[in-house]
Amino acid sequence: MIKAIFLDVDGTLISFKTHRVPASALEVLREAHARGVQLFIATGRAAADLADLEA
Repeated sequence: MIKAIFLDVDGTLISFKTHRVPASALEVLREAHARGVQLFIATGRAAADLADLEA
């Protein structure tokens, strides 16, 4: 059973082309979270740069 997912931001969670999280990724992450999987952002960015990911 997966208990946690660690995600990088640039080029992994956020597309270099669109600078957004793809809708398909959001859907899967929401489903995982609803099943009790903890989601973590692992990045070198400052916390203030991640405001768009709060939702």
